[in-house]
Amino acid sequence: IDLSSGDLTIDVAGDIVLDADGADIKLADDGTVFGELKNGGSVTIDFREDEIKLDCLVEENETV
Repeated sequence: IDLSSGDLTIDVAGDIVLDADGADIKLADDGTVFGELKNGGSVTIDFREDEIKLDCLVEENETV
């Protein structure tokens, strides 16, 4: 899906599944990655703010 203008809304009655064989799902704004969800044995969620890298690790069975 590639939109040159406007917004994209995904509205479903069930789940939204993102399945990446590369193990990473990247969040970007105008081509600049500001966050990643990584699966390298444990799931890591990284958010970047300018040059500062903020990490959030959610352990199994942990409620956030």
